[in-house]
Amino acid sequence: MPKKILPDRVYDVLKWVAIIALPAFSIFYARIGAVWQLPYTEQICETLDAVAVLLGALLCVSAIQYATDKAAEGKKQGNSADLLAQVDNLYANDEEAE
Repeated sequence: MPKKILPDRVYDVLKWVAIIALPAFSIFYARIGAVWQLPYTEQICETLDAVAVLLGALLCVSAIQYATDKAAEGKKQGNSADLLAQVDNLYANDEEAE
């Protein structure tokens, strides 16, 4: 069995935060900050965007490592599955589970 860095539930929550929640809140805060002249609007939005990118990158590394381990396990069993196909299958399985 491939070694997972994150449990499935943690991965799903972090993926949602990185892909949907942080970018949406950043845009929301930018618009509200402009209207209400809130302090540090630009700095807060840039920070939120940077955190979203960092989380996305770390989650991608986690997914690639899992797929690599899974592909290596398959090769030990005689299967020669392509790494990219493994990553695609991993994301397809995640989407089906939701």
